[in-house]
Amino acid sequence: MHDTYFYAGSIYRKTNDYKKAQYYYLEAKKIADKYFPTENSQLDIAEELRELYIKMGEKDSVAYYSQKIIEIQHANESKNISVKNTIDNKDLNEKESLKNNNKNLIYSLIGAAIVCCFLIYIAFFFYRKNKSKKLDKIDIPLVESTPQNNYSELFEEVVLLAKQNKQEFLTRFNDLYPDFTRKILLLNNNIQSSELRFCAYLYLNFSTKDIAEYTFTSVRTVQTKKYNLRKKLNIPTDIDIYVWFSDLLK
Repeated sequence: MHDTYFYAGSIYRKTNDYKKAQYYYLEAKKIADKYFPTENSQLDIAEELRELYIKMGEKDSVAYYSQKIIEIQHANESKNISVKNTIDNKDLNEKESLKNNNKNLIYSLIGAAIVCCFLIYIAFFFYRKNKSKKLDKIDIPLVESTPQNNYSELFEEVVLLAKQNKQEFLTRFNDLYPDFTRKILLLNNNIQSSELRFCAYLYLNFSTKDIAEYTFTSVRTVQTKKYNLRKKLNIPTDIDIYVWFSDLLK
């Protein structure tokens, strides 16, 4: 427990978490005072505490442990050199072994975390892919619809502006279908202008692939927009979104 607290304090000191480092060092010191009264154990913890208090800027504590270190070093000089070396070597081996074990544990935890993140990513990827496939199966452009059967000059102009992704597309679309935007906003007045443009594309019966091509985005992005639009407009998942928009102005 002494070594565990000691190395925990060292780790937190290196990561600049001084409060936790202080806590673990002091716990290690309590154990050392009770069970390891040898000068070597006292010296290690005193040196670590002095370094910690230097970083914390606590001058009184720095002075105290500096004096403590001098006292311990003087006491060590009266010990038998050979016994001291034997104890030091034993402590060093134990600390190195514990350090290696801690490193192995950290590497194992990092490896496990990487594997978990990878599995979560794979699960999320297949979930999104499966959801997109379901939406594509539900949302199939109508073979015939009222907007595309209208061959007026204004309609043809609106379709051309949509295909060219022109800025004035939505304005001309509203000229052609003046009640469209009003009805959308009645369902959700937080709909943004970009979302109204997307609604207009769906009302004109453009497929997911067509919208992606005209707006220079990916098919996945268009699928995601469809999904978000369903939630904002409360479109049931069992209703084809093209049918829903086709019935909007009826």
